[in-house]
Amino acid sequence: MKISAYFVWIIIALAGSAASLPASAQYAYVPNAGSGTVSVISTATNTVTGTVTVGGAPNSATVTPDGSKVYIANLNGSISVISTATNTVIATIPIAGSQLFNVAVTPDSRTVYVTDDSSNNAVWAIATATNAVTAMISLTATAGLNAQPDGIVVAPNGSTVYVADFEVNAVSVINTATNTVTVTIPVGNGPTGIAISPNGTTVYVANIGENIGSNANTLSVIATASNTVTSYLPGFNLPNAVAVSPDGSTLFVTNDIVGNGTVSVIATAGYTLNATIPVASEPSGAGLTRNGSTLYVPNLGSGNVSVIDTATNTVTTTVTVGSSPGSLGAFVESPAPAAVPSLSPWSAMLFGAILIAAGMIFARRRTA
Repeated sequence: MKISAYFVWIIIALAGSAASLPASAQYAYVPNAGSGTVSVISTATNTVTGTVTVGGAPNSATVTPDGSKVYIANLNGSISVISTATNTVIATIPIAGSQLFNVAVTPDSRTVYVTDDSSNNAVWAIATATNAVTAMISLTATAGLNAQPDGIVVAPNGSTVYVADFEVNAVSVINTATNTVTVTIPVGNGPTGIAISPNGTTVYVANIGENIGSNANTLSVIATASNTVTSYLPGFNLPNAVAVSPDGSTLFVTNDIVGNGTVSVIATAGYTLNATIPVASEPSGAGLTRNGSTLYVPNLGSGNVSVIDTATNTVTTTVTVGSSPGSLGAFVESPAPAAVPSLSPWSAMLFGAILIAAGMIFARRRTA
């Protein structure tokens, strides 16, 4: 009877410890190029819970898949590293002579890739364990033009990086094992934003159309098996950012219109237009929550973020942030894994006492 009572106390203690566990949270990290800051938005309340000062003209953010850090590409030639635990800058990585545009991270959270729009004409690889540059990947110049790499995305299996080369109307394909360009794919006019399907079979490239060339204001659809464009989707107006729903069924494409920007919602089955969502001026990013229920769209010309319910394709609220917000990276944090129940200090002491008492009772019975 005594031992049974002890076990009742154990259950109560464990239940109390589990009940005290904090719920996981999710945040969007929105760079404000005009303010030199990053706005931290709680996706639970859609309010700004913090503002982090970073480098000059932050242009893009990506959250590591393990949720521990945010890497910010600053146009002034540095990368700011934010700890999500404290929302403070824990490291600054300078890259001399660079003009850093966009950033992506491998699925294992080990390597960050950053596009450099300067005369370096390169993508930089950075080890997240040391925040040290591990490679400079040179891109192909065409007819005397630098590639001017813009958007960047990593394949779900981590083997390949795809880079939108704005100036030369192409996508560079990088092998992450060797950090070399294996092929260059011609796409539409002025490629900027880029995304990949969850199964890794299809890459989508927004062609904003500011260069000389064909297929402006389109979305290039690339088959990764052959590294060829299978189709160009028309009907956009200065397409800029692309996001793919977690199930791969829907594309969200921002149209970078001054004054009255929109988001085009495309079904990947047949590539038909499902909806056009009015947002604010110059939408310059598209970040989905992990379950795909909410889309965050920074509006560069309005200094705010449109929050969209993807079930109804409507804007539910608008969050005011800093000046000139935008990001083509994965700037919305994935939810932290559920915490593993652990004993509080009081519960641990009680548990230890119970084990000792149980041991004493057992020993007495054996000697009786």
